[in-house]
Amino acid sequence: MDADNQQNEIELKLFFPATEVSRLTTFLNSLPAATSQGCQQLSNGYYDTPELALRQLDMGLRVRGCDGKREQTIKTAGRVSGGIHSRPEYNVDIDANSPVLSLFPAEIWPENSDIDALQARLTCLFHTDFQRCRWLVVQGESLIELALDTGTIAAGGQSESLCELEFEL
Repeated sequence: MDADNQQNEIELKLFFPATEVSRLTTFLNSLPAATSQGCQQLSNGYYDTPELALRQLDMGLRVRGCDGKREQTIKTAGRVSGGIHSRPEYNVDIDANSPVLSLFPAEIWPENSDIDALQARLTCLFHTDFQRCRWLVVQGESLIELALDTGTIAAGGQSESLCELEFEL
């Protein structure tokens, strides 16, 4: 997606017990309205400044690697209602492992933002490595993407298991 293109993402994320992954996969594969989209290995670095300047702007920044390609994504302020997140997101293909803020549209930044200063202070706060298995489910006139992520999250020399189920419209 070009930096000029923006999507509005609506999603619900739930922690899921790793002990139930096999049962969930079997169930989803048996649904007549569900179509498996396969699985991919994803690697994500989440970036901000040490003082969390992006978080203070209600923004989230990541670099995702998959199949030898990288994409930087920034999610800007949106709405959260009943655990459902709806927020604009901008995606740009990149060649490096580190994000380049100037590749995003200038209008996403608050007036008087010093993008070069932000860029200079960016650091990777945490990293996730996981397998994502996806299904498309038709419910009435809606198309829902279900994603099951299983892997690890790492920060500060520590790591923890990750098992999450995401519903996205």
